Amino acid sequence: MTEPHVYEIAAHMAPFGKRPLSTVLLERECLRHGLTTLRSGALTFTAADPAGRRMAFSRTGSVLNSNPAAPVARNKQSTRLLLEQAGVPTPRGRRFSRTGLQAALAFAEQIGWPVVCKPVEGAEGRGVVTGIRDAEELRWAFRAAVDAARGAREVLVEEHIEAEAYRVIVLEGVAVSALISRRGAVVGDGGHTVEELIDARQRLREMNPHLIGRPIPRGEPLERLLARQGAALDTVLEPGVRVEYSYGSNTHQGGEHEQVLQDMHPSLIDAACRAVAQIPGLGSAGVDFLIEDISRPVDQQRAAICEINSVPAIDSHEYPVYGPPLPLAAQMVSRAAAAAGLRLSTPESDEAEKTEKAEKADTLSVEMTITGRLPRREHAEWFTDQARAMGLRGTYRRLDERTARAVVAGPAEHVGVFLSLAYEGSARSTVRTIESRPCPTPAESGFAVLPDGAPSVSTAEPLPEEAARGALRGHEEDTWLVHTALLEAGLSTRALPGGSLAASPRGTRPGPHVPSVPFTHMRSVGATFGGGSMTRDRAVLWPVLEARGVPTPQWRRFRVGAVELMTEFAETLGWPVAIGARGSADDAVAEDAAALAAAARVRAEEGRRSVIVSSCRPGRRVDLLTTERAVLAAVESGPDGGTVIPVERLSPGLRGMALRAFAEVPGVSLAQVRLAVSDPEAPLGAQQTVVVEDIAPPRPLSTFSAGGYRDALSLARTLVGQELDRAGLVDRDAGTEAGQIEQTRQLVALGVPAPEEAAQRLEDRAAVVGCRCDAAQVDREEATLRAEVSGRPAELALLACLLLSSRSGPRADAVLLS
Repeated sequence: MTEPHVYEIAAHMAPFGKRPLSTVLLERECLRHGLTTLRSGALTFTAADPAGRRMAFSRTGSVLNSNPAAPVARNKQSTRLLLEQAGVPTPRGRRFSRTGLQAALAFAEQIGWPVVCKPVEGAEGRGVVTGIRDAEELRWAFRAAVDAARGAREVLVEEHIEAEAYRVIVLEGVAVSALISRRGAVVGDGGHTVEELIDARQRLREMNPHLIGRPIPRGEPLERLLARQGAALDTVLEPGVRVEYSYGSNTHQGGEHEQVLQDMHPSLIDAACRAVAQIPGLGSAGVDFLIEDISRPVDQQRAAICEINSVPAIDSHEYPVYGPPLPLAAQMVSRAAAAAGLRLSTPESDEAEKTEKAEKADTLSVEMTITGRLPRREHAEWFTDQARAMGLRGTYRRLDERTARAVVAGPAEHVGVFLSLAYEGSARSTVRTIESRPCPTPAESGFAVLPDGAPSVSTAEPLPEEAARGALRGHEEDTWLVHTALLEAGLSTRALPGGSLAASPRGTRPGPHVPSVPFTHMRSVGATFGGGSMTRDRAVLWPVLEARGVPTPQWRRFRVGAVELMTEFAETLGWPVAIGARGSADDAVAEDAAALAAAARVRAEEGRRSVIVSSCRPGRRVDLLTTERAVLAAVESGPDGGTVIPVERLSPGLRGMALRAFAEVPGVSLAQVRLAVSDPEAPLGAQQTVVVEDIAPPRPLSTFSAGGYRDALSLARTLVGQELDRAGLVDRDAGTEAGQIEQTRQLVALGVPAPEEAAQRLEDRAAVVGCRCDAAQVDREEATLRAEVSGRPAELALLACLLLSSRSGPRADAVLLS
């Protein structure tokens, strides 16, 4: 193996810690391609071309991925099931509840040791233990997986594949990178202890931008692993003896990565691309592939895909330990821009122009406009010290108390890192936004602070309502209503746990080669991850709206213990004030300093690191259910719940403001826009109070409906109709009449525990919702249940919801209605 790469830029990335570096690289590439960027969060920014067309990035989430794709990819059992059904190689495995240890032990005995244990929903390799060889280790690993699990805290036990782990990045059906991530290991030299050898590997990680924030894990797991190999931290290994110090190959667990795309057999690349294609709406993904020998065809070895990541880190591919670095950020920006309709400034040129461009490719000059709390001397000194330390040149000028403008130029890699460091700000500053745009290179040879004041010159139907009320909770109602509308439209459907739906023409199954539309609850393929993340954090959303002239509350973010600073700020705003976290749902209104301190203590006890204090203007709060086309419904919040307001009674000016605010969040197809207003029916100019307080994922459809589920179903039909029209999937002839007509469907329930008992539960649940169930067949080996079911669309959709719910007994992994 060649010598490991050492990256000088790593020293400047140390302040980022464990934060993913993907947006550092993506923002740099956007600027290199002539786009203007607006950063309003550490992991989130938007980019715009000169025509004003925009796209959003959150980590690597972008317009390339739809929102419904993410929960399917995040659930390892759902992913495994889809791949298995499509004939893509995947390990044998089974899902268990957090109390299912005994069943997991029995399953491990059945498939044979060793096995792998991991959370069904997890991240960054936490809770994943491989190579488990006996019941004692599985008991410990099972507890670790439960502790690390998200959501329902379920555990997946799979067969262990004796192979190396590879991560293949697939963009729009093309494999653009492949890394092998090897388990961390040291080789004895007869003179150093295992701990000293591990320390040496850790020093190597500190010279790699991807690994500098991922130190080698220490503690009980490491000690257990060493003991399994007959070693301990103080053991001096004989020369040539190899000992692994990480259970898994994930870099978070201590693994090290090498670029190997050029050596991978075409059949393996094809399998990775086919795997991503099984999840509709997933255009960008990382495929975790276990492979014995990458030079051999997939069908001539034991290989298996164990996971698909919808938001894969790309910095490891740009900064591998071994092998050639690949420009994934540039490829991702190019593809996302094409999908969003943005024009990049990379015109074709003649050979002379290409030569000149190549010489300048590693340099970048940008004009930055920084807003926030910027202490005069302290921020200027910090900014210039950072720029000089990175060898950058340019100018800094303070425009007013909350705005500064700078021109920064130098190596593109350094400028990209500097932009993210500038958003972190100095110790006493709080940066709200940074807008960056490419500009000509400044004439200055060093870095200078210009006088304050003038800007520096830039060179730059009938429904089973009673059964639904007793069985469904929260957004499960939306899943049922959207599923009903899809069945009314005559489509085949696939339902997964967590509200994931996909629909395709009748007689087909949703898949990569069949026209299909995915949904999660009521959000559809029209929603993308990059924009959707902005609706979950007001500290990211509000700066974007402010930069575009949309009125928002006055606000500031504080560390949760900075009560004195919060109180000073609240007194400048005037009591009362609101205090909360990222979203408005948990806001508390504080009438005085004592109430503010009490609310801050509650947030600290909840584990919050920071809080948002904002102005709380008098007025009425109205939530508007908004799409890119129109405001569909409105409800006014009050002490007794919500009061539905007919949309036609809303002031046209307020509806226009909601649509304007909605348009500033790229990649969101449906949201709840909260306005604080004096009178929802008064013209915009007559409002004493009018601000956009939040843009959030919408509350359940039934809360926007004065007529309960019937009106909510009408909203679901509208949303489904928009997405089917967008996809060109079907000429819809649905609605109230379609909801009255009984349908007969073939039902297939996959991953069903105890299929014989499940058949009886199917008949019982069908009776509850008003369906008929005939010709039930079970396949114990495949854990599958098939039946013919008849009923109205709402009844069939409710039956699918009940089969996927674990509240009334063991649930299925998927339900197909065709």
